[in-house]
Order: sequence, then structure tokens, then C-alpha cells
Amino acid sequence: MNRDHNIVSIWTPTAICLAVLSVFSTQTVAEVFDADKLTGGKAYNVQDEESYDSLYIEVAPKIEWEQYFLSASNGADFSIEGTTYFRSLSDYAVNTDNYGTYAFYAVGQNEEDPTKKSSVNLLGDIDAIVVHDVEEMPPEGDYHYVGANLFYARDGGVITIGQEGTTTRAWVIADVPDLISAKIGGTVKVESVRNQFVGSIDMAETNVGLWNLKDPSSVTATFKGNDSYWYGDEHSFMNFSINNITDSKIKGLLEGIGYRDGMGISEIAEIVKNYIDTSANKEELLKNDLFLLIYNFTQKDTLTLTFEDVA
Repeated sequence: MNRDHNIVSIWTPTAICLAVLSVFSTQTVAEVFDADKLTGGKAYNVQDEESYDSLYIEVAPKIEWEQYFLSASNGADFSIEGTTYFRSLSDYAVNTDNYGTYAFYAVGQNEEDPTKKSSVNLLGDIDAIVVHDVEEMPPEGDYHYVGANLFYARDGGVITIGQEGTTTRAWVIADVPDLISAKIGGTVKVESVRNQFVGSIDMAETNVGLWNLKDPSSVTATFKGNDSYWYGDEHSFMNFSINNITDSKIKGLLEGIGYRDGMGISEIAEIVKNYIDTSANKEELLKNDLFLLIYNFTQKDTLTLTFEDVA
């Protein structure tokens, strides 16, 4: 999902959430990130450095253009030291060209100090579920092709999930269930090892012009014990194939150098590089934007998942 982080509205706390929060409101020693932070019906923009003892939120966002819950940008740092409880249920899609919901989003770095990455750190036990459940479709368009995003790090943003001794349950239920997204230099680190994950890991940037311009992305996680699991799919250029090229001119050219439907991105890059390097017209061929892009393609991203003790 390639989006800027302009924020739009319609995050509605549910009655259940308010009831839960009324219980915790008596605990004056703990600072809770709750529905009161979502002032004016807007999503939450993190300001510089913010830390809370816990987070208890239930929201019901419409599925529409750039529907964020919490966004950290320009080097902002957001931390929850204790429990994170998050529920997002969307049952209505607005008729727009692009749809999507985003829960925890970290993007970019500080403009004056690029070493200061935007970050979201959920360091305690986590119980987070995102659901897209739409019974009636808008009159035009198709919301099914976009993701329901839970943890999304992009362009240098960093998300840390849990720590040693904590438990993370994170589920995304949707046609495109993007549990973890790390793109063009985004990093997601799962530090808990008792993890119960449902949903996809997405590292494939749809803006192909950014493939070679940004730093590598990475996702790391360890699943340990017989109650730890991951049920989902992996979307990255490491596991990405071209099944059909509709442009006949490009397809004919690629087929002439060994392309076939179903080849992986790295395979295609290899045959294109070989073709260009051995051609007497190399300089002319590299004037073609598509060839130049494929010629410079390298697989930089890393996905590291470890399963231990019958996870």
C-alpha cells in the first residue's frame, strides 16, 4: 500500500470500549492511551516523544482513503510500556478510488536529524485485532483489493512489538489481511517469542520506481512454544512472480530473452541484466526506463522467522 500520511477522520470509539475504560479510569497511577486522545474525530498524530502505561482502544473506522488510527512521522516516538488492547472493526466502505485502514503506522525520520527514525514501540502484552467485514458494497469500485493494515513501517520507520516475557496476539481478518507491512526501508521487530499471528507479511512496494532508491526493509520474529503460531502468507519480491504481462511489446521483448509467465522478479532481473550486458546496444537499452529499473534491481529486503519448541 503506497500512501502518504495525511490523516482523515471517522474513528468512533464503541460502547464496549467506553465501558472497559471506565474500569481503568479508577487507576489514577497509570496513564492510559484511550478514546479521549482521539479528539475531533481525527486519527492520532504522535508529537515528538510520547509514552503511556497502557493502551485500550476500540474503533470502527470506515474503509476509505488513508484511514489511520495512529501515525508517527518526522522522527516521532510512541511507546506503550504495558498492555496494548486494540480492536478495529470496519463494516462500511465509502465509494472512493482507494480504500484502506491503518492501525499503527511509523514512517520516515526526522528532517533535521535523519538518524532519528519515526517509531512505534508496543512493549507489553499485546491483544490486537483488525477486521474488515462489509456486507453491502459501494455502488462502484472494489474495496477487496486493499489491505487492512495492523503494523506498518515505511521509509525508515521502525515498529517494535513486545519484548522478552510478553505475549502478542495479533490477528487481521480481511480479503487482504496485512498483519505486518515493512516497505522501502521500514523495519518491524517482534521481540516477544510467544506470538499468535494471523495475517500476511507484506514487503512488496507497489511503487516500483522506489525499489532501488530506498534502504532495505526487514521483518524479524521468533515463535516459541506449542501455543505460538503464524497463519498467513508472505508478500515480497523474494516471493513475487509475474504471471501475466499485458503489454504485448514488452512481453515480446522479454520472451525473446527467456521470459516465461510465473518467473520471479529476481529471475527476470537476471535475464535482463545478462541480455543488456552482452548487447552491443547496452547504452541505448538503458535509456528504456523499464529496462533500467529491472537492470538495477537487487533483492535487499530480509525476512527472518524462527520457529522453536514445536511452534
